Amino acid sequence: MEIVGLEPRRSDLARGIVIARASRTLDGAEQRALWEQLGAAGITEPSEAGSDDEEDNRARQWLAAPWLPPAPHEIDGQRAAFEQAAATYGLEDIWCVKVETGIDGVAWLELALEEARQPARPDDEADDDDEDEAEEPAEAEPAAEVLYAAPDAPAMPAPPEDDDDDDDPGESSELDISADVVLESHWRNGVPPLEHAVPFPLERYPEIIDDYDWESFGIALKLAGPALAGEESVINAFFALWLSVYQDERSDDFEPFQRADVVHDRRHRSALMWVERFNVPATAPEQVHFLMWVMARINEVLPVSWARFDSVDDAVKSRAVGGLGSPEEPFILAGNPLADRFRRHGEEAALAWAVGQSAWSRRELAGMKGDANARM
Repeated sequence: MEIVGLEPRRSDLARGIVIARASRTLDGAEQRALWEQLGAAGITEPSEAGSDDEEDNRARQWLAAPWLPPAPHEIDGQRAAFEQAAATYGLEDIWCVKVETGIDGVAWLELALEEARQPARPDDEADDDDEDEAEEPAEAEPAAEVLYAAPDAPAMPAPPEDDDDDDDPGESSELDISADVVLESHWRNGVPPLEHAVPFPLERYPEIIDDYDWESFGIALKLAGPALAGEESVINAFFALWLSVYQDERSDDFEPFQRADVVHDRRHRSALMWVERFNVPATAPEQVHFLMWVMARINEVLPVSWARFDSVDDAVKSRAVGGLGSPEEPFILAGNPLADRFRRHGEEAALAWAVGQSAWSRRELAGMKGDANARM
């Protein structure tokens, strides 16, 4: 049994996940007993392990849970606990993955609030407007809804022409930030780990950096290798680790995103991780390259055959969850190698590949053709 990544924490902000592959499938009772045993050793929180209601009673060969990275004097105890659990439950391999920083939401809120309190320009006209601003400090304070403008982030779209700030200032506050406001990245312990290359095809990179859309940001991936029960749990754990870096538990007012989810297409072994209204004090390159680091770590555990960045609009989400008629059967197209071959080798070679390959289903191939037509 091999343990990968078991090392002491270097920061109080350290958080992580533990992934295990068993030699056989474990039923729900065995999984709970495993996490209780590791929880007693201070490795995880049993209440958080396997908490996904949808899969809570599924038999799994892949197992995942939050990990509490040890202090230097605790590492030998964690190793011993892992070895004991491996002997009891037939664990073949264990991966520990951690990050040791987090976004500084408090600093960002303070900067945004300070900007909101700046005195009005001399040429501003109405005293009435000034009085209204003085009477409404509570509306200026929820700075988590103020749009972040990083130094190297692409320009955000202008608000629609029919927006009326006087009608509903609450709805327009996210788009009303002055173009002169520039905030730098703010992390509590340095930037998170970044990756600039991955060992599998990754579509729409590096274009995603210039095309980054804070309104909707996501990535789709397709797995390779043998399929084992519970691999969705591994993706869920990495999804949680990804977004945990953008949380700041010190402030209830800091809301880094509006909604986020991970959708699984079990038939095609694909997944879509997405987030909406990603308002965080981190540049587009930092966000993209940290997510690439997460993808690279996934690939070390579960081989990834293909991936692509996606802007997750309503149409994409609708396809991901299978549409209104069949939400229990989501479909995720995690890449378009057909279009890639068409661009590089021409139509004849692309069609020959489609006829002879076996990694992508007919439905996925049909989706590739439709995807290519939609983007022409």
